[in-house]
Amino acid sequence: MEPNKIKIRLPDGRETFGTQVDFKVIKEDWNEYKLRNGLILRIKPVVSEVYILEEKDPATGMPNVLVKSTNVISLRMRAKEGEQ
Repeated sequence: MEPNKIKIRLPDGRETFGTQVDFKVIKEDWNEYKLRNGLILRIKPVVSEVYILEEKDPATGMPNVLVKSTNVISLRMRAKEGEQ
């Protein structure tokens, strides 16, 4: 087995292999949500690893991708009058 290849168990219990691929961050944006109480919830996914799976999407034939990530979460006070 190649050193950057790992065995992955799919949600339905089947197993496949994935090959880790290097990547370069082009842009990481925040998603912002205004909560009912006026607070602003900010979430930014940060990708740490990407694997191209041998398992292919049956509808498209394209390889499935496994992404390992974490979410960075921030909570801001509600905006002042005149601010967005």
